[in-house]
Amino acid sequence: MHGYPDGVEADTARSLSSLRELRAVHIASVRLQRINDPQKLATETIRVLEDTLGYELGIVLLKDDASDRLIPFALSDQNKGPEFAAQDSKHILGQGVRVGRGITGWVAANGETVRTGDVRSDPRYLGIRSNIRSELCVPMLMRGAVIGVVNVETSKPDAYTESDQRVMEIIASHIAVAIENSRLYQALVHSQRLDAIGQLASGIAHDFNNLLTIITGYADMILARDDLDREVYEGVEQIKMAGDHSAELTRQLLAFSRKTVVQATVLNPFEEIEKLQTMLQQLVGDDIQLSIHSDAVKPVEIDPTQFRQILVNLALNARDAMPEGGSLSITTSSAVIAEDLQQPMSTVSAGNYTVITVADTGHGMNETAKQSLFEPFFSTKEGGTGLGLAMVYGAVRQANGIIQVESQPGLGAQFSIYLPVAKSDEATAESTQSSQVVAPIAGRVLVVDDDKAVLKLVIAYLKSFGYRAVGANSGSEALDITADPDANIEVVVCDVVMPGINGPTLIGELRKINPALRVLYVSGFPQHSLDASGAFTESDLLLPKPFTRDDLGNKMLELTDPMLVAAEES
Repeated sequence: MHGYPDGVEADTARSLSSLRELRAVHIASVRLQRINDPQKLATETIRVLEDTLGYELGIVLLKDDASDRLIPFALSDQNKGPEFAAQDSKHILGQGVRVGRGITGWVAANGETVRTGDVRSDPRYLGIRSNIRSELCVPMLMRGAVIGVVNVETSKPDAYTESDQRVMEIIASHIAVAIENSRLYQALVHSQRLDAIGQLASGIAHDFNNLLTIITGYADMILARDDLDREVYEGVEQIKMAGDHSAELTRQLLAFSRKTVVQATVLNPFEEIEKLQTMLQQLVGDDIQLSIHSDAVKPVEIDPTQFRQILVNLALNARDAMPEGGSLSITTSSAVIAEDLQQPMSTVSAGNYTVITVADTGHGMNETAKQSLFEPFFSTKEGGTGLGLAMVYGAVRQANGIIQVESQPGLGAQFSIYLPVAKSDEATAESTQSSQVVAPIAGRVLVVDDDKAVLKLVIAYLKSFGYRAVGANSGSEALDITADPDANIEVVVCDVVMPGINGPTLIGELRKINPALRVLYVSGFPQHSLDASGAFTESDLLLPKPFTRDDLGNKMLELTDPMLVAAEES
């Protein structure tokens, strides 16, 4: 052309094409990288494709591993414009495309791009729209795995070029990263929201535990009397039962917020599930068929009470989702989370896990319900407290595990709980000490608590066991008492959170005077908060509030019995 060699013209054309590709990719990257909201991301994704490639129908489908289908994420029909998880997509694709079926399904199954200039000659085409001729479908890959596909179609034959394919493959990778970032961001926001509510819940529950210690404690002392008439006895018994029920609610709040004091033991999940089978069947009713299956699994380390609460709450949730009956299955299996697969489960470490899966055939749930599922006080049931699944979430997190949910409307729900395999296979035996013995120490017990009612109650408990007890209402008062050379303090029963000098700080000061001091912390806060203070030693014990007289007696025996102490120190 007018003196320019053919090679120069070809190079110029290729350069212009490359510039167009780079410009399109750059624009797509800038527009997608800052969006964290899934709905806005879907809408912007379609707009990016509109501005980059000519098409009459564009759709982004995400792979759902539970159903092995491609579910519409974003759709745009040029006649109607972009929509999110569009209602139109349901008319076009129903409940999604099964992986392996059609061009989009083939791309999802094989992870390879398909570009055709005439879909009529491709046997994989499903023929959903009779006027379509050209189709370009590329996989979205994340760490080598297909997470979805991007598909564009037009009625023009041979519409898409190699350049279009290159651009779309790069844009698809940007879309995949943007979707993954959006998921991680939503998970972070969810976690932060739960942590904030958890902080509030733990503060409320801690105050409640002080009150419940007093209520249930004095109720126990009254019930132990022999001179009560029947009417008074039954009334106090109702007070005690209400206190115990309230204590259970506070434990659920603390479990959700990961602030509860747990007593983890090594247990075999399948054995525990078998023990609960009869009770679970009674809970869900005769209209629901309960089945339990197990592979050979390794033990996990978790608080047995919390493990049982997890199963009970998931069973109750399943029952409520199947008012007309159905089936509920509980299975155990093993899984390995490798380093290269850790990112989708970014809240846990790589390693060996035992998986407990609870699946029902109930009405399922939509994405909106799934996003709020584990938030406290969120419930889709009339009269529901919204604490059941929040407690499950908190208990699983506290055991260093994760919980995943797979559900669609009309297709039931499946909860998969991943718990780390225990480092030791030896179960921790529960304490069976008797609290009805004479105190095995010659010295005195110093009780320190800023709540005078709790202080008085604990002193009364200790004296009933034969201990010589003295009380202090603050850390400074405790220091004054121990400064007396004749104080003869051998054991300190101490609250953790107190105004002025707190428990760990006080114990640190007292150990400067008597390094052999035995300490029982009494608190609603977890042991790791004491470990962080540096004042908590291996010989110290922790008693969670609220507690009973026998709870205190058993802990005191564990702390002071010469044979137990010698065994502990050997």
